[in-house]
Amino acid sequence: MPDAAWVVMETKAEGVFLIRYSEAGEFAGDTWTPTRELAFEVAADEYGLVESDWTDVPDGAPDPLAYAAGLDRVN
Repeated sequence: MPDAAWVVMETKAEGVFLIRYSEAGEFAGDTWTPTRELAFEVAADEYGLVESDWTDVPDGAPDPLAYAAGLDRVN
């Protein structure tokens, strides 16, 4: 599995997913948690990310990675 350069938090009915992507946009793993709060804890433990590090992707954005291009990366 490639190293993560991007982490996307996606909230669905069944829980919250942290989806990781490589620098090249390849899938680099995911984690499921039942709540957003736990997802923030996982991101903090794995990458040192805090809640204020996250940026919301606007509804209708076709690609969260394209939207995030130019923002700080995990590594």
